Amino acid sequence: MRVTSEWNKHAVRTYKANYFCDPLQHRFNEDIRDITLSHREGVSDDEAAEHIRQHIPQHDVLLAGFPCQPFSLAGVSKKNALAAPRLCLRDSGTLFLMS
Repeated sequence: MRVTSEWNKHAVRTYKANYFCDPLQHRFNEDIRDITLSHREGVSDDEAAEHIRQHIPQHDVLLAGFPCQPFSLAGVSKKNALAAPRLCLRDSGTLFLMS
């Protein structure tokens, strides 16, 4: 089974158009926080880990990455316009992978 987490409906539609996706073998999830529970207060690390184990099947390879910042619209404002330089080296957070 495959699990894909992608919030952009156009990207999901394009992926499904290019690759056969059996709904019983490939589940699409819109918001990764629904799996990690990181948007809910009061969830312990153990509870979050168990929830992840329930929703991510056993796997040999796990691929994950951060959003593509040069194309991301998150945080766009007049002060932070699309034309502003967006490629910079700074800490953007931490990605934890569990297997």
